[in-house]
Amino acid sequence: MNTTEHLDRIETWLIREALGEPDIARLFAGTCERMREAGIAIDRAMLSWSTLHPLIEAESVLWRTGEDTRLNQYRHDDEDTEE
Repeated sequence: MNTTEHLDRIETWLIREALGEPDIARLFAGTCERMREAGIAIDRAMLSWSTLHPLIEAESVLWRTGEDTRLNQYRHDDEDTEE
């Protein structure tokens, strides 16, 4: 199977999964794992997005090979800390 066929399968799976109510961390991890299976050299990946939530300013998902995927949320009031 060539890379294009692998990517078509990933696309089909991703569209099918995204049409429901997916767990974003699981969906991202599944995408990354399928990319590795397709021969794409990926050991870590991060996805970030801003939100329209009144308390949460942004979220991110960090995926690394062989580790649990981490979902982080960044609150609007986190900006007021010394960090």
